[in-house]
Amino acid sequence: MAHLIDNDSKIITERAEGFGQPSIIRTSGGRIYTGHINDSGYLEIHYSDNSGVNWTLDTTFTDDTGIDMFSFAVSDLDDVFVTFSYATATDVYTLKVKKRDHTAGTWSEILNETSIGSDSFANQIKPGIVWNRGALLTRLHIFWCESFDENNINLKNKYTDNYGSSWSDGSDKSISGSRNDFLCSIDSIISSGNVVIWLRDTYSGYRIDEYIFTSLGVYSGERYDSNYGAQGVMVIDSNDNKWKLYYDPGYYRLSVWQNTVKEFEDIEGTDWIKYGMLAIGCDGSDNVYILYVKIADEKCYYKKYDKGTDTWGSETELTSGDGLRIGCEQHSLISSDVLHLVYYTD
Repeated sequence: MAHLIDNDSKIITERAEGFGQPSIIRTSGGRIYTGHINDSGYLEIHYSDNSGVNWTLDTTFTDDTGIDMFSFAVSDLDDVFVTFSYATATDVYTLKVKKRDHTAGTWSEILNETSIGSDSFANQIKPGIVWNRGALLTRLHIFWCESFDENNINLKNKYTDNYGSSWSDGSDKSISGSRNDFLCSIDSIISSGNVVIWLRDTYSGYRIDEYIFTSLGVYSGERYDSNYGAQGVMVIDSNDNKWKLYYDPGYYRLSVWQNTVKEFEDIEGTDWIKYGMLAIGCDGSDNVYILYVKIADEKCYYKKYDKGTDTWGSETELTSGDGLRIGCEQHSLISSDVLHLVYYTD
């Protein structure tokens, strides 16, 4: 059952780069946090202590009225991190990371990157933030794309081992002669601590390119997924399997892959999914959920992969009415088979 969080959300329409993810997270004690951009252009953070039935406004970030991209991470100690960006001039952005201390319950700014160039197709810098799930690591990563020339991109990153008190620079990955216009998705691999980045590449048609960085933010390799889609999100399960959800509007194709094996593909014959309105999440039993919003009725639908039976369920209507800008937990708690999600209505 859905529960109302707030009613002052800014209307943001379809866009290829999506809306940031995950947009809802949970701490070990069960508290849920989510955020939304209000109609003044500020970022509001709400929380719930009763599984989403009731919500309390925790804080509002008023750094700029042009915020419209944000994403969450949570630490092993239950510190909550949120990153967002906003334009300060034409093709110039600021990126910030805020932290909610798990003990004091107060928010502070722990990273402020200014004068980020964005001479690219994306109309908004989309930062990717992830808490590294590698064993014995207490490391938070932030990645973003910078470009002062639309044909040359720098994929940049920083990390912190002390919950934001200080940051170290990872190594930049220069992508020349290509046009990776925004970061799509980010996750970490439990066994190695490597961080996996997805970028959308418009250099030779539309495709998703995968870049691997070590736990120290050092580039270590890449793989090209030719013509699989103009949009994509991913999640990595506890056995290091990469689950990938692609949408290619050129072929009207929604496809799901586990590593390099196609699970299934749907071709509808019309441009049937709303741009950016895709999500994927994994619960504590490694069941995988894909979520998407159809243009025809603006409802959200989902399919579930059952780990126990190694099968996919049928398409299920999730919302009875509008289910726009769908977002979910990328990973639920290890002990939980419940995946929380958030969506918007007109």
